[in-house]
Amino acid sequence: MNVSRTPKLPYDLKTLTSLARNKNLTEALRTIAAVALIAAIFLVVLYSDTPY
Repeated sequence: MNVSRTPKLPYDLKTLTSLARNKNLTEALRTIAAVALIAAIFLVVLYSDTPY
């Protein structure tokens, strides 16, 4: 899998799968949603910062 272009997130797949095993599925989904939201905000800030 090519992940060189994606920024390094604090949560990787192993952490999320262990979260899904240890906690509720809704809790894991909430964590995934939060991480996705943080990544989306980070990308928006990153790309809106570039001058046109």
